[in-house]
Amino acid sequence: MEAPLPIVVGVTGHRDLRPADIPELAEIIRLELQDIQRRYPHSSLVLLSPLAEGADRLVAHVGLQVGMQLVVPFPFPLSHYEEDFQTDASRKEFADLLERASGTIHLPLLPGNTEESIRATGLPRDREYAKLGAFIASASQIVLALWDGVEGPGEKLGGTGQVVRFRLEGIPSEFDSRSSLTLPVPTGPVRHIVTPRQSGLLLNFLPFSRRTLRPVDRPEESFSRLLDRLELFNQDAGHLRVELDAAARQSTAQLVDTPLEALPEVLSKLPAACQRIVEQYAVADGLAVHFAKETLATLRRVFVGVGITALLFHLHAAFFHVPEHAPASIMEWFIGLPWLLIGFLACSAVTAVWLYGRAEKAEYQSKHQDYRALAEALRIQFFWWIAGLPDSVVDSFLRKQRSDLDWIRIALRTWHLLATMERRGEQSIATSHRDSFILLMHWISDQRAYFVFKARKEQAKLDREHVIGTTLLKLGAGGSAAIVLALLASSLPVIPYGAVVQHALAAPGVHHSLLIVIGMFGVSAALLRAYGDQLARSEHVRQFTRMSELFDAAEREMQKLAEGAGQGSLAALIRELGMEALEDSADWLILHRERPLELPHG
Repeated sequence: MEAPLPIVVGVTGHRDLRPADIPELAEIIRLELQDIQRRYPHSSLVLLSPLAEGADRLVAHVGLQVGMQLVVPFPFPLSHYEEDFQTDASRKEFADLLERASGTIHLPLLPGNTEESIRATGLPRDREYAKLGAFIASASQIVLALWDGVEGPGEKLGGTGQVVRFRLEGIPSEFDSRSSLTLPVPTGPVRHIVTPRQSGLLLNFLPFSRRTLRPVDRPEESFSRLLDRLELFNQDAGHLRVELDAAARQSTAQLVDTPLEALPEVLSKLPAACQRIVEQYAVADGLAVHFAKETLATLRRVFVGVGITALLFHLHAAFFHVPEHAPASIMEWFIGLPWLLIGFLACSAVTAVWLYGRAEKAEYQSKHQDYRALAEALRIQFFWWIAGLPDSVVDSFLRKQRSDLDWIRIALRTWHLLATMERRGEQSIATSHRDSFILLMHWISDQRAYFVFKARKEQAKLDREHVIGTTLLKLGAGGSAAIVLALLASSLPVIPYGAVVQHALAAPGVHHSLLIVIGMFGVSAALLRAYGDQLARSEHVRQFTRMSELFDAAEREMQKLAEGAGQGSLAALIRELGMEALEDSADWLILHRERPLELPHG
């Protein structure tokens, strides 16, 4: 079954392979691709190959044989691209492979180039091929390079050596408009298969040997961790497929604000790219909801476990006494065991090892956070496209974070690629302006209501926890004061009923029980405060309030646009709103990253 988030394997290589080398190269490529499949068994693979003669087609043939999807990017219109193939056999091979491809991607021409200027061989056409290589280098998680390894001043623009350098060193802004000071340029390792070519000689490398080329500023382990996160996402989606399938329709209906029975008709009216984004969103949202429940349930169990542990320890300290003589029988020995202390140790182990340890190992909290951020970014992407914006959220989301969170940007880039590719026989659908406006208005109204509700709910919980915590502390302080007064009263015979109070406090277990109850008031208040801090309630109130005000202003502006009295354009409003929502989502993610699930201190 196809995984929801495939791993993209890009290919670059020489066109003039030596015919005698092709069988051996094909076997090496097969081993490389099968090794990737073994390392990431829950992920499907997509091969990104322009199907140029030579290496591109050889890898495409092998990739299709091992079950990969083939996606073909074109640097310029297909009619001009086919002009590079001089023989009928070459054109037929290209057409056959293209027929078997899952989809195609047509890259826009670089600024300054026209269809006329790139028809003939020359600098404009070479720049388009360099742009194609840059796209493969940035859109792929794994790059295979069938390359002789020769570098030098005579290297061709857009050639294999330059594509390898794009991958290792980053892409110049000439070929990647996304590059900026705040947006890290994508880099990554290259799996180099040393490949002889007809027009050159090998230098320094053994033919058909394999090695991994790495960027100088990033260790290989960082890239492995990113791929492991993609694999983990697909593994979770596979294990929870039944639950996700049941929740997908509900998530989708909420996204487009339509009843379940009308959902198929509404989806059918959306552009193909938007339909794919909806599918991707439903998976990410379903996983986020699942792990949110797991995280909250674990957090509650941990805090309850800590409270019970504290109670057992106080009970042991108050009531356990070391026997004055050796037990006369096994039964007496058994009864005399420190059962409260044993219960304390058992509860501590269950809380720290089973509840907390299991949640930490299973990464409930980080999965909830990552998947929620991923789903929210897809939500913005959907409504940007509904508004007719060509922007990609990956260019605006988590721009300043370069860490394990990079996997979210990789996932968004991959899904953007799959959502925007053209598929054979697929009809292009354009959402009407009226339908788009209604969808956008529903989104803004729904988000405003959601943030208002969440702000009020979190504030109510914060207030309630504050009242309960304050009450517990007051009860503890009041109880302590009462015991002090009672002890003073019992020690003064002139005070009425002093002897009665003294007798009551001297009764077996009464004094210790009162101390335990009073102590647990303080423990409970501290745990309640720590629970609220762990959930970042006060920060949530501020964030939700700010976002509710933002969407409220957007809703008023939408109403003005509907009446023809608004300032600016609908697209500009939706873009600005999306940028604010992406920033808020990133802030939420970082906020909770700084609050990992921990055992309460103290």
